[in-house]
Amino acid sequence: MIFSDNIIDMQYLTSLLPQVGELGRDLRLFFEVKSNLTYPQLLRMADAGVTQIQPGIENLSTRALGLMRKGVTGWQNIRLLRDCRTLAIFPSWNVLYGFPGETWEDYSPVVEQLRHLSHLFPPDLSTRIRLTRLSPYFTTPELGLVNRGPSQLLSSVYQLPDERLNDMVYMFDSEPAGPSAEAGNLLEQAVADWQEAHRGARLAALEEGAALRIVDERVRRAPREHLLADPLAIDAYRDLLKGRTTEVLTRRMRDAGHSGAEERLAELVAQWEQSGLVYRDGEHLVALATGLEWS
Repeated sequence: MIFSDNIIDMQYLTSLLPQVGELGRDLRLFFEVKSNLTYPQLLRMADAGVTQIQPGIENLSTRALGLMRKGVTGWQNIRLLRDCRTLAIFPSWNVLYGFPGETWEDYSPVVEQLRHLSHLFPPDLSTRIRLTRLSPYFTTPELGLVNRGPSQLLSSVYQLPDERLNDMVYMFDSEPAGPSAEAGNLLEQAVADWQEAHRGARLAALEEGAALRIVDERVRRAPREHLLADPLAIDAYRDLLKGRTTEVLTRRMRDAGHSGAEERLAELVAQWEQSGLVYRDGEHLVALATGLEWS
């Protein structure tokens, strides 16, 4: 069942969806959603039979997302993809780039870490943005996307003067903006590599008493395991499920009674980054292993 509203009404999470779940029907539901959903919210959706969503991720670069005015960050989007894998909810999403003001420096830290994301659902495609009617870049030219007129494809189809097509069509051509064509190709190739590496990839945390065993099968024929048995390591990794800055993580671990938290955490975080167990977005860190709940 595909709900046709552009985006789910958040009140459905506590009204409609619990009632649907109580019906006991064998349903598979699809919704369009925002990408800042928390694990408890996704869990309510999964319990009601939601198996597919189209989240407004659009990008993993926090700066690019800011230029888009998405109201979400790159690490929050990573968190959503991880939780979707945990709850068996398939997200359909794309990477859009080419916004005025973007540079390759906005993408290089993301591309360098994409190899660690192979266990998460990859984007369907990566492409430069298209100028569309009623979008902010269409209605506000001052944002920097230069309108070159109706799409050449539509001009070829309708063979009408541009002054008439201007009032008819949805797609318009624009001057290329953002990263260079070469940089765009690098980004698109990185996404293609992610799509190729995704099949069979896994990074899952398994509870063994109080300890956590993280099974890493993201690289074919080279599986690894990481055992987190130290109380500080366990508490810190669980805390990073929500996403924290290093400063907040240190303070929380210190408040939880872990002595020498700052020095020990610096060593742990460095190890986790090198092994790809966490994703860094500026000062924010988010745990990448699936299979764990957070609230």
